[in-house]
Amino acid sequence: MPKAYYPVNGSYKEWTPDMVGAAASSHTHAKADVGLSNVDNTADANKSVKYATSAGSATTATQLSSSAGSTTQPVYFSNGKPVAATAYSSASVNYANSSGWTKSLNGVARYISTDTNTVPYYRIATVDTNSSYMDASLVLSLDQGYRDSYFGICRISMRTDDIASGQTGSCHGAVEWLVNNGIDNSKLFCNIYSKAGTTCYVDLYFKATSSYEGVNFRVISNGSRGSNGGSWVLTGDEPRAAADIRTYTQTNVTASNVGRVNHANSADSASSVVWTNVSGRPSSMPASDVSSWAKASSKPSYSWSEISSKPTFATVATSGSYNDLSNKPTIPSVGNGTITVTQGGTSKGSFTLNQSGNATIALNDTNTWRGVQNNLTSTATDQSLSAAQGKILNDKLNSLITISSTQPTSNDCKIWIKI
Repeated sequence: MPKAYYPVNGSYKEWTPDMVGAAASSHTHAKADVGLSNVDNTADANKSVKYATSAGSATTATQLSSSAGSTTQPVYFSNGKPVAATAYSSASVNYANSSGWTKSLNGVARYISTDTNTVPYYRIATVDTNSSYMDASLVLSLDQGYRDSYFGICRISMRTDDIASGQTGSCHGAVEWLVNNGIDNSKLFCNIYSKAGTTCYVDLYFKATSSYEGVNFRVISNGSRGSNGGSWVLTGDEPRAAADIRTYTQTNVTASNVGRVNHANSADSASSVVWTNVSGRPSSMPASDVSSWAKASSKPSYSWSEISSKPTFATVATSGSYNDLSNKPTIPSVGNGTITVTQGGTSKGSFTLNQSGNATIALNDTNTWRGVQNNLTSTATDQSLSAAQGKILNDKLNSLITISSTQPTSNDCKIWIKI
């Protein structure tokens, strides 16, 4: 830190803090004064995080008593340990802490091949139940298996209301396309048997409409809700049959499209679209009461004489004297007054204005010039000091104050700042 000295009897004496009101050389501070108010000296053993060495390592951790899971068998955790779940090949997988809830993963496939259109119906799946207030849902994928063929994803659902109370028609079903690429809605339909107090059922049929129409059906999901109801079952390799294998109270429940089901080339037209959602819309629309000829890009033309009910216009003069005009405004006369500008009694120029008389603008000089004194002895209060005398003062000041690491030798130095 630099120190300041001043000359005393041929040597230099250091300026001390009591001379300039500085703080003492030693200080005492609390931890809050330096931003460490939350710091304490709690031992590591008393902190919430234990020593790293007491946590064990991967080579010494206790292993499970038995292995769990495989490439085809998932696991779930019970009390912090993995437990093997039911294998994928079975009908369901049980999830822990779910009160026995199951999710079907059967993935059953059913293939249909045809070679004649004589009896074009296959019964694909069926569900029977005598349970009231039950739902059974089946999601199937359909694929013919070759390029440019149709494919889709369809959900078939069955619901029963109050069968036991004697309500006929309490069982009903629906067929809904989730994805549909080129499949006619009539190809897949349900026949339903619903009578009070007895077992109800829903049969799903596929209708072939061409020869050699092979289709592969695969179950994506199959589930039900209800205490004693059944679930959908794919039928066996049934031959072609009429669409009345069993007795039905309702037939030909055909499929409907839901969500975004079709690709752009076959999508149904929208019944309504918000105008702001229409791309490429025009910025403005012609009025509904405008004639078609007015909307055409090429408009008809007519001569003045062909226009009927036109107004009568007054004759307008195209030439003549201003003085011949009637009701013309009065134009004021223009003055030619002279304005003269003088400075210190001397004329500096003149110009004319629209005024009736002459006028003079006199400019009075105010001299603010100060003389220059090139010495340091003048006592004048209305004179300026020259730049040369300013340099003399600067050199004199530099000789009085010395900033260096060694003691100055010049007798002119009055203050030495040691660095």
